[in-house]
Amino acid sequence: MKKLLTILGEIPRFCDAETCSLPGWTDSGLGDWLGFYDILRNASNRPIGLRFWPFEEASKALSKITPSAQMRVEDGGAALCLLFGVVDQWSEGKSGDQLMEEARLLTGPNNEVALLVGLSVLAQKDLLELEREIAKSNDSPPAGPCG
Repeated sequence: MKKLLTILGEIPRFCDAETCSLPGWTDSGLGDWLGFYDILRNASNRPIGLRFWPFEEASKALSKITPSAQMRVEDGGAALCLLFGVVDQWSEGKSGDQLMEEARLLTGPNNEVALLVGLSVLAQKDLLELEREIAKSNDSPPAGPCG
């Protein structure tokens, strides 16, 4: 997994962007670097989600997102936290990746929105752990792409 795709919804859906099939989805046209992001980790360094600090143009596009237990707005509305499951807490000290690769928004045929981020700078062990956590979160997925 070198790119993570997250379909934003009440329950965000995560998948490897290179194997996910999304017919009818297109690039939003906002650009390919729309903000900073990091991997949210718990105290034992296990990945539990993704946090995205969008720049202004992406923030406007995401302003209609309805928060939920797995998709939270943090930092006074400046950050979007996407969790692999309902998680109460993450460790700020362990969640400081500050990734700055590709970060783009895609739009779906029914006005859905997805976030695509690059992960090629993560260590191989981190990528494998991230894949394991995403697979666990998808064990009983709702119907839809990436499930």
